[in-house]
Amino acid sequence: MLHYVEGQRGERAQIIMEKATERAAIEGRYSPSIISDIVDEVEKMGYKEEDIKLRLTTDLTNRGDYVTGTLVVPNKFFFMLSPALLGFDEDKPLYHVATASRMSEHIN
Repeated sequence: MLHYVEGQRGERAQIIMEKATERAAIEGRYSPSIISDIVDEVEKMGYKEEDIKLRLTTDLTNRGDYVTGTLVVPNKFFFMLSPALLGFDEDKPLYHVATASRMSEHIN
């Protein structure tokens, strides 16, 4: 059951990034309001703001170039599923990593 829950959290993180990237492509960057919306949505999944890591295109990107974003959040429950059986080091933290990229539509 926990594996299913963690899988759904990872999928939700990917959806959040894809939707935010669609907005960022129109604006030409991840604006402060888009970043705030990402954090708000991820907090609704049960994460604290300090657990959320973002790497985003925040500089204005003109049409034809790409805006790219990556969201990294802890995979909280996978440690209970015996990662050693699946080939993971139990001492290293695991993360959900969601990345999205889209061509900018921003025109000067």
